[in-house]
Amino acid sequence: MTIRPDFSKLSFRQLDIMRLLAQGLDDNDIGTRLGLSTRTIAGHKQLILARWGLSDMADLTRIAKETFL
Repeated sequence: MTIRPDFSKLSFRQLDIMRLLAQGLDDNDIGTRLGLSTRTIAGHKQLILARWGLSDMADLTRIAKETFL
């Protein structure tokens, strides 16, 4: 199944998180770079999953890598 994410549904912060996720950073490292808590990072990732209708983080990570690397 091919997923075609709609990036217009994401905030600038969520796009930043996607870029860092593509680089292989975990929530702690992403939070440190962006000055946010790991809980906030996890919340943004859950919002992205919901907005795109994804069910797991593996799909999100794959899309991030395909898009931003």
